Amino acid sequence: MAEETTQTSGSSNTKVYKILCYLSYLWLIPYFVAKGEVRDENMVLNLKQGFGCLFIIVIGQILAHFSNTIGAIVIMLGGVLALIGFINVLQNKDKELPILGSFFTSSFSFIK
Repeated sequence: MAEETTQTSGSSNTKVYKILCYLSYLWLIPYFVAKGEVRDENMVLNLKQGFGCLFIIVIGQILAHFSNTIGAIVIMLGGVLALIGFINVLQNKDKELPILGSFFTSSFSFIK
């Protein structure tokens, strides 16, 4: 079940970092820059989900070399999930993405 929390505190930098999590390779900025008190439980959730979206898009790009249709579908899935995450951050909601959100939050143990 997807958990949802509404942000009550935090700086605008935290929101910017969370937005960058869903903007493809710009994910690297909050991963390397957002440390310490900025990287709380909700920040880690967005980092994992943003990386999951990026991972799906890269897999789609690889698949596009073999089948354009399958690759395009996978890329669109990653893009739609990233858009949903982006909208959730703008609405100050920290919740898992549909379909693959729980997989993303349980995977990618290197993100802490």
